[in-house]
Amino acid sequence: MNASEYNHKMPLSPIDLNSEVEFEEDILVSDLIKRYKTELDIDISRLFSENQLYISRYRCKNSGFVFFYPNTVVGDGKFYEDLQKFEWYYQTSKWEFRKTVEYLDRLSSESLELLEIGSGTGNFLAYVKGELPKANVLGLELNQKAVEIAKKRSLNVCLEDLSVHSESNSCKYDVVVSFQVLEHIPDPKKFIEDKVNLLKSGGRLIFAVPDNTLRGQSNLFCNNQGLLNCPPHHQGLWNAKSIAYLTKVFPLELEDYFIEPAESKPQMNVYRGFVKKSILNRYGFIFGTLFYAFSLPFIKYTLSSVSEYLPAHSVLAVFRKL
Repeated sequence: MNASEYNHKMPLSPIDLNSEVEFEEDILVSDLIKRYKTELDIDISRLFSENQLYISRYRCKNSGFVFFYPNTVVGDGKFYEDLQKFEWYYQTSKWEFRKTVEYLDRLSSESLELLEIGSGTGNFLAYVKGELPKANVLGLELNQKAVEIAKKRSLNVCLEDLSVHSESNSCKYDVVVSFQVLEHIPDPKKFIEDKVNLLKSGGRLIFAVPDNTLRGQSNLFCNNQGLLNCPPHHQGLWNAKSIAYLTKVFPLELEDYFIEPAESKPQMNVYRGFVKKSILNRYGFIFGTLFYAFSLPFIKYTLSSVSEYLPAHSVLAVFRKL
């Protein structure tokens, strides 16, 4: 079976069922399996059906949302346990945590009913408890080990599916948040519907996702060819257009939109690497290496001076329920 035979049927957009979709690329399953093993030492072969040769990437023409099909190749518990061995994967402190709490602090001085979807071990909830002690916070998580750790930290995290919680808690919360979760969901429309159902009228839906907008060099951190931007890790690629388009599908208005600045050391290292690569490409390896070494203090100073204007990994969107 070749790629053209494999893609004989166009899937429906997972955001707008009435939208046309366009085919972008076929990805060989064997290549994905090999790359995950070679680059991350993770075996993902069990997550594919025996006769599956390709996984395909499509774009929703109306929303600009990029998704993969079939949408059955999803990371399991072991997959994410394997990723936990990397220090960079789970961080206790994140830019989106601080930005969200800053926003909520301006929003109201009264007690807030707040729900986090995908709480993990409770890092965000712990941060909220420290910064907004009046807030009543609850987290939902599907990883049993993470829930146990959160409870040991005296955090209110439950082992419960979002759809189940949504059925019995309609219009309960002032704020529903999720961080780096939506891009892992194979059915984002249902996921967002459940979150909107949980909100009171006028409540806020807040989420952070990797930024796939082609803005400047944001694709240094997140691009369509990146290994973790493919299944079984990411199921969809969000950008500014697709995030704004949610207001056409759900009873929401986009209230605010924040772009993560490249302020951390690893993020600045990425930009320095981009500068070095550009110099080597222009001047050759030997002279380019010498020129880069000589210019490094100036490069570091310049990048640090403009770091707040350099986009990094994520964006944070704030919606209000109508």
